Amino acid sequence: MAVTLTANAIPAIIIGDVDAKPLVQV
Repeated sequence: MAVTLTANAIPAIIIGDVDAKPLVQV
């Protein structure tokens, strides 16, 4: 699961979308 969270966190940071951040945290 950690790998999936990391993979999701990478594009979230690049996009810098506020909606993407909470999705990664959850």
